[in-house]
Amino acid sequence: WRATRELFAGPETRVGARDIFSLWSAPPFGLRKGMHPVVLTAFLLAHKGNVAVYRDGVFVPSMSDADINEFLQDETRFSLRWITIDADKSKILSGISQILRDIGRGGSAEDPLEAARALVSMVFGLPSWSQRTQRLSKDAKEVRDTLMRANDPHKVLFVDLASILGTGSGDGYVEALRAPLTELATAYEAMLSQIEASMVEALDASESDLAGLRSRAEAVAQATGDLR
Repeated sequence: WRATRELFAGPETRVGARDIFSLWSAPPFGLRKGMHPVVLTAFLLAHKGNVAVYRDGVFVPSMSDADINEFLQDETRFSLRWITIDADKSKILSGISQILRDIGRGGSAEDPLEAARALVSMVFGLPSWSQRTQRLSKDAKEVRDTLMRANDPHKVLFVDLASILGTGSGDGYVEALRAPLTELATAYEAMLSQIEASMVEALDASESDLAGLRSRAEAVAQATGDLR
């Protein structure tokens, strides 16, 4: 593992699967080709919090059976990237976990891959209206749109979102991210409540007297024809 880790020269370096296999095939390892996928799987599992997998340059959140089949057909399409976590980034990841719990989205985000998955999952789990509406603050729209087109966990967390929020420091980042995520999580319910309040006001009724409104509706229904 140490020799493989040394292939990753820096945080932006992507190492092709074939380059890793070449290392393992050469002395002093001499690993046979048939064992390459097995050992690579073990490497990924042992370092799942630090290694991101890319297919054709696009981040693969988790390797599916189809991904494994494509890998076996052509490993040159796949590359790996080592993500290093410092104290400031750890604070950001802990903060993201806390925000998600606070807004009822739960889960733990102890590494960039899990944090990115949790945020993207939250956005794609929003009602369709929330995914498309422009009736949000500028930051909420930019955070939503960035997460919906995310293809790199490190870049989306520590570059793209940091740029939108105007800060990359731990505490400042977390506090700046809280408001847009909370707005996204509550936007649909807030819209429905606004529509309900507008309808009640237009009908000159009271939200506390829905029984009276229902009685008025029944009276109108009895007095009018079927206009469908």
